[in-house]
Amino acid sequence: MWMPCHDEFNLMWADKPGTGHYFAPPIHPDPHMYKYVWWVWTRASPWDGTSFFTNTPALSMGEFRQIERQLIDAREHFFVYGIQRPRRGSALERSTPQWAHPIFAPAYDEDEDIAWQGHK
Repeated sequence: MWMPCHDEFNLMWADKPGTGHYFAPPIHPDPHMYKYVWWVWTRASPWDGTSFFTNTPALSMGEFRQIERQLIDAREHFFVYGIQRPRRGSALERSTPQWAHPIFAPAYDEDEDIAWQGHK
C-alpha cells in the first residue's frame, strides 16, 4: 500500500497521466454481508500520511463512486483506500476468533446510506 504523501506524489506521479490506484479488498457480491468504507486521496488533499486517515471522513459506497467518476472524468490521479466491515444481521459466524473484535456495520436494512448497485 502506498502511504499518501504529497512529496512522494510529486516525485513519482505528478508528470504521469492521471489514473486511479486502488488499495481495497474485492467487493463481495452480496451487499448484505459487508459494508465498504472508502477514503480517497488526491494531490488536493490537505493531509497526508497517517493524518490523512485520521482526519479525512470515510465515504459510503455511493459517495465514493460519485467522487471516483468525477476524478476519472477529470483525468486526475487518485488513491483509493477501502475496508470491508461485516454487517450486523449477516450470516457471518461470530463465534470464531476471526470475528472476536471487528467493528460491525449496521444491518443492510438499517443502513441509511444511498445504494450503488445494491451496495450501501
